[in-house]
Amino acid sequence: MSLPSDVAIPKAEIHVTEVCNNRCGFCTTGWINAEQGDGLVHVPRAVIRRQLEEMYAAGARRALFQGGEPTVRRDLGEIVADALDVGYVATTLFTNARMAASEKGARWLADMRFTWFQVSIQGGTAAAHDESVGADAAFRQTIGGTRRLLELGQRVKVNAVLTRHLLDTLPQFAALMIELRPEEVGFDTVKRGGAFADQRASYADLVPRLSPYSAALRDALLTMNDAGVIARATSLPPCLVPGAERFVQEEPGTTRVATSGGRVLHKLEWKRSMQQKGEPCVECAYDADCGGVYDAYAELYGTAELRPLHARAAAAPIQGLEHADPLLRALRRALVRENARGFGVRSVRPRDDGFELECYGPGREARVLAIPHDRSDEGAAYARTRLFRVLYVETQGVDLRLVDAAVRTLAALEERLEPLLTADAM
Repeated sequence: MSLPSDVAIPKAEIHVTEVCNNRCGFCTTGWINAEQGDGLVHVPRAVIRRQLEEMYAAGARRALFQGGEPTVRRDLGEIVADALDVGYVATTLFTNARMAASEKGARWLADMRFTWFQVSIQGGTAAAHDESVGADAAFRQTIGGTRRLLELGQRVKVNAVLTRHLLDTLPQFAALMIELRPEEVGFDTVKRGGAFADQRASYADLVPRLSPYSAALRDALLTMNDAGVIARATSLPPCLVPGAERFVQEEPGTTRVATSGGRVLHKLEWKRSMQQKGEPCVECAYDADCGGVYDAYAELYGTAELRPLHARAAAAPIQGLEHADPLLRALRRALVRENARGFGVRSVRPRDDGFELECYGPGREARVLAIPHDRSDEGAAYARTRLFRVLYVETQGVDLRLVDAAVRTLAALEERLEPLLTADAM
């Protein structure tokens, strides 16, 4: 669907199961492991349908399905069809994407007509992610599943929770996101949930004091956004990421959550009921928007590290429809490589008639235009491939070897790009 990544549509979050093939210590809903046998619980489809109808009547137009792990349900496709039948204009699946690691599983999910997949990636390395989610080889399957979904032209966002596993691997995580190139990356903080209630994990072990990671968090947010990957932090005091305050955002006031037990919660109010901040925070320019830190965090570390900011940074711009263009996303995923040896592409930007590639090589740069034949096949060209008319923007001392490398690279990608170009023209 042609919706911008940051689209503001009132959202309903629906828990469809408590069953999960991961065992995340920070889980807010708790999980029930397979070894518990008779304890496995899926929310009945009829109950989910009723929740969808009630929340649609209350104004929701986007449905997010979460768990547990929703892909363990065989009737997931029917649940999504129910949402579309009710009238929802956008749907999101919150998943660990392990089901998509196989070609069959990825196609099963892609055929369900989700607007977005929101994939949980909880570390910048395999060791960090697997320890965070409590499952061996989970990283390999999650990253493999994410790649398959992207290759099938699906729109993917990433969710990451600020545990020590992620915080200690932030540079690797940012590099991984730039390689994968999802539409959006969201950092969230850890609230007390079902996993802690059952003594499955220690909050203190999972969540360190955040202020020592301020610089790393700032750098990760700036690095991803500078590379064209939207990255935001939610439920994080802006003062903990000085220099990247504009990339902190709060939960929309229009989001409601239907729990697996049938309760319906106003999400922002629910989160606010668990947050604390200190008296000096009333002087902060972000006081009206910032809820502070979660109570479990405040119990451990207090609120002294929260320092009032006396001026607001300019808000990060809302992204336009360019992130809904599957051909642009495919080109960015396939081409953009920082610090590659030899020829490389630093960025791919949309134009009215095609795309501009910022290319680089040893000591040289070149701006290359790739114009799809179906958009404009008139005028001069430096070279033509089967799908593109290729030109370069004249700059002093342009190195045509870089332009030639761009032509060869585009030609090599055309078999993968042609279905997206055809769909874009329809």
